[in-house]
Amino acid sequence: GAGLHLLILLPLTGHSVILLSSIWVYLINFVILGAYSFALQVATGSWEYVAANVPNFLAGQVFIVAFVQMAVNEERARKEVEKLVKNLSEANIQLREYADQIETLTLTQERARLAREIHDGLGHYLTTINMQLQAAMAIIHRDKKRALVTLTNAQMMTKEALAEVRRSVLELRETTEYSESVVDKIRKLTENSN
Repeated sequence: GAGLHLLILLPLTGHSVILLSSIWVYLINFVILGAYSFALQVATGSWEYVAANVPNFLAGQVFIVAFVQMAVNEERARKEVEKLVKNLSEANIQLREYADQIETLTLTQERARLAREIHDGLGHYLTTINMQLQAAMAIIHRDKKRALVTLTNAQMMTKEALAEVRRSVLELRETTEYSESVVDKIRKLTENSN
């Protein structure tokens, strides 16, 4: 009769919100309200006393359900945010790894292309120039005119080879600048998303 009976049943209301789904929360709290009403009727034998105290208990139930539900929702949202932050961090790490792999792959492909170009272009020129120089050396004492033509051809091939090397280096510089800017852009994107 001192009002402490509220303190006995209201914690059950809070636990029902934490432990049960919304439909069950309302059903269980209806049962708790009924049990409270029944207990008051048995203890006092007065329906007037039950009618006077049930609205207070119901108000307490509504208050507890509302605030515990807000706390539960906030905790769930906090856990979801933490999970999303963790997933985002993992995605950023993967994106950085992919950017590093792209950079490595790009550099490897560019080196392979340059090696092919040197082998195919410059290697061909050097082989031809070497053969012409050997031919000129072999015939220089017998046919100076023909040796001079062969040396002139070798000199022209040397100029062509130099032009080819310059073209390859210029193309390599342009490709390197382009690939670096792409890698830098990817790196900036991953850093900005942190």
